[in-house]
Amino acid sequence: MLEQAPNTGPAYRQDRSSFAITADDTDLCLIRLQGELDWSNVEELWACAESAIEASTADISLDLSDLTFIDSSGIAQFIRVVRRLGPERRLILDHPSRSIRRVIDVTGLGSIPGIALRPCD
Repeated sequence: MLEQAPNTGPAYRQDRSSFAITADDTDLCLIRLQGELDWSNVEELWACAESAIEASTADISLDLSDLTFIDSSGIAQFIRVVRRLGPERRLILDHPSRSIRRVIDVTGLGSIPGIALRPCD
């Protein structure tokens, strides 16, 4: 269940063993993805992203460092989010693992206008 955390501004949390999302309203809105992103949970990502987009005018950063798998429905959700952000805001894909980076490269996701890739150091 998505819920607003008390006294932290617009913050949302979804906890499951395979997937967790957090978002904080700062200069950069952060959503952390953990585990797998596939057809079974992409709507949870959309609900969190939509709430963050409505609550803030900041860019959206997806922390992918703990994401272990993404399928085509996850890629499609990233595109849906960047379209919803509009031309004045960016979707930043932060710290994808090697396997997730390969999916990003193969699909051309990183070359879509409005998407910025921030690789692991």
